[in-house]
Amino acid sequence: STSDLALGPGKDGVTLLPEGLKASDMTEAQRAILLDLIGKSVNIIHDDASATKMASVRANIADPTNATYFSWHGPTNYGGVAYYRVQGPQLFIEWAPQSMGGSATNHIHAMYRELANDYGAQISE
Repeated sequence: STSDLALGPGKDGVTLLPEGLKASDMTEAQRAILLDLIGKSVNIIHDDASATKMASVRANIADPTNATYFSWHGPTNYGGVAYYRVQGPQLFIEWAPQSMGGSATNHIHAMYRELANDYGAQISE
């Protein structure tokens, strides 16, 4: 459903088949826009950590064997209610408008997950 997060709370360990347009099939300009979109989620963390993550995403974004996908569900007109997902080997990002008694454009659930490092699993003490 486009109103729920596919990998939100309680979905730990769930694997989804990739869907949408492969970044490796995009033009350079389209990949640049996708990288900017990914950066909106990644760059909320400390600069050093986000720079490392974004460098890795940039290095792999055009690789067809380690594919990153962009999926859009909904209209393409401004102000329409739409869901999107960025799914790749390093990350999973979702944007899901929610109908909470008003316009779904006024209440958004957004999520960023690193499936190989969920909840900071790779952090050592």
